[in-house]
Amino acid sequence: PKVLDGTKYTHNFEQSVCIQQALDDDIKIQIIIGKAGTGKTHIAMAAALEKVFKDRKYDSIKLIKPVITKSRLGEDIGFLPGSVKRKLLPKMRPFVEKLRQFTNDSDTDEGYKKLLDSGVIEMLNLADIRGADLANSFVIFDEAQNANPFQMLTLGTRLGEDAKLIVLGDPTQIDSIYLDKYSNALINLYENALQNSAPFIAQICLVQMVRSHTSKWFEDSIQMARK
Repeated sequence: PKVLDGTKYTHNFEQSVCIQQALDDDIKIQIIIGKAGTGKTHIAMAAALEKVFKDRKYDSIKLIKPVITKSRLGEDIGFLPGSVKRKLLPKMRPFVEKLRQFTNDSDTDEGYKKLLDSGVIEMLNLADIRGADLANSFVIFDEAQNANPFQMLTLGTRLGEDAKLIVLGDPTQIDSIYLDKYSNALINLYENALQNSAPFIAQICLVQMVRSHTSKWFEDSIQMARK
């Protein structure tokens, strides 16, 4: 667990709990809420890689992220030529950056490209979930605050007993004009999980900014200026 502000925090308990939940095979749905820089994507990707490539618990990693466009549905990726993977790659940059970190391949693209080309790690468009096979997969749904509850329901009903879903998001960063902090998929799922608890569902809120001291300065100072 990473601690950036040693004067205020001696340990990052939220990250400790979060990684344990992510690695727990009995937890089939994990909901991670936290602002940018708290380690959501880092933890989810690390757990996915360990479970798929080290423990061999799952066959593949599915990466999903809402595509925010001018479309009313907020799902389309355009009609320009190119494969789905090529169109989604720029949208999946946070995932790609983590892959490059974990494969120690920051200077070249060979490591993460091999993983993507092998099909073991697959990027999915949210609009195509109905036809996707999520069996025996470790599924990461990032920026769920930019999806609606219907999209979350569609994704969730595609999960089998042999699949795990991690849902990530920051309710303070909603880009869709059709959603607010109450109607988005992330908060809707979180509230329903609290009201209808089950032993295979876990929730966690990450508090500490751990990206860098400069990022923390911007978060603290700019927010204070707004007030």
